[in-house]
Amino acid sequence: MTKLEPTLQNEALHQINLDPSKEPFNPSQVDYILDTCSDFRIDIFPQDDLTMFSSGYSDLLGWDQLVYDDYTDFFKNIHKNDMDEFTNEFNQLVQNKKYKSSFEIRYLKSDNTYIWLKINLVSLSDSEGIVKRIIGFANDISAFHNKIESDKDEIYYDRLLIEASCDYLWEYSIFDKVFTFTDNEYKPISIELIHLFTESLGDCLMACMNEIGKHHRLSEYMRVYNAESKREDWYEVNHISLRDKKGNSLKLMGTLKNVSDHVDEKNHLKHVAYRDALTNLYNRHALSEKLQYAFDEYKETKKNTAIFFFDLDNFKSVNDEYGHTGGDIVIKAFSHILKAFFEQHDGYSFRWGGEEFLCILPYTTEIDATKFAQNILDYVNSIELPWNNSKIKFATSCGISIFKDEDIDYHQIIQRADEAIYYVKYSSKNSVHFQK
Repeated sequence: MTKLEPTLQNEALHQINLDPSKEPFNPSQVDYILDTCSDFRIDIFPQDDLTMFSSGYSDLLGWDQLVYDDYTDFFKNIHKNDMDEFTNEFNQLVQNKKYKSSFEIRYLKSDNTYIWLKINLVSLSDSEGIVKRIIGFANDISAFHNKIESDKDEIYYDRLLIEASCDYLWEYSIFDKVFTFTDNEYKPISIELIHLFTESLGDCLMACMNEIGKHHRLSEYMRVYNAESKREDWYEVNHISLRDKKGNSLKLMGTLKNVSDHVDEKNHLKHVAYRDALTNLYNRHALSEKLQYAFDEYKETKKNTAIFFFDLDNFKSVNDEYGHTGGDIVIKAFSHILKAFFEQHDGYSFRWGGEEFLCILPYTTEIDATKFAQNILDYVNSIELPWNNSKIKFATSCGISIFKDEDIDYHQIIQRADEAIYYVKYSSKNSVHFQK
């Protein structure tokens, strides 16, 4: 008789929350933990030829007998095709060749139909290595086994359809904690992708397993660095949690599809929708969203945001003297200046239209905003743009405003900034005015 090493014996006892220094055969200590994680409990005493089941055995299978005088009597209800595997696993436990085992079998119900069970057993031996007790629990896992057995043809064709719509299929066994990937012959899956995929889904897998209730479906995107193309590829991940009738997750199944082209196209369309074609600054559509966010944040935190309204001075004269090509050079140069100044301070720049620009600077005051705008004007006044054999000089004016408590929405701050720039344009030009 092989005797368990002390570390293995202690590990077996630890699994059912028993103190290895005390008498290990106290059922009251294990009832709770087995009840909460199973459909029914199994308690086998090989030396006494006794097998006992909890009431869940009768509820699930319909058999009234919960105690068997011959501990092997319950074997007779195991499907013949599963008998060899079960007998082999069980004998190793009884002979103390292993201290725990987990397997799936089909078991006969009282109505003469079979049900799939996942059985987990742990053996407990005395100091001489004699197995005194085998305890464990069983769970109904027919949810997906019955589907596979009864609808093989349908599942086969469904699988073909799924494979045609994705790059890879995958499964994750809750009990074995193992991922399985089905390769696409045209797109073999890489070890790196498997590694990154399994890592990225860690939290999601836990969420699926912890959710009790209906089958849990999730869809998300993940980024994976492609060493061959030296770029990040986007993958769409869809998965579903298969559960037993109690809502416990049994298996996760899903698809993995490279959607990098789709994401690139989506980003391109977003860029076109939110960016000005000439300057690559944000456009008025993007401005509305940014201002709404800044206004909502101000109402909640009272952290103010300044709006800058820039208008290039005498721009018509620039177009008349240098043509529209020269005018475009000035607009693009001024756009680069605004972008550099504002992005350095977590701000945003927008082309309002023509030679007019709006900019947002968060978390600032009237004094700081005015100084900031003056620095931009001073820089513009100090530069000249090369044009053929000459230089182009240009200037700008700026009107500023910040949010007020009485503002109903962000349109009021735009109106005040517009009034400020109007004041500058028709007074001194090339200067800054703050509209309170």
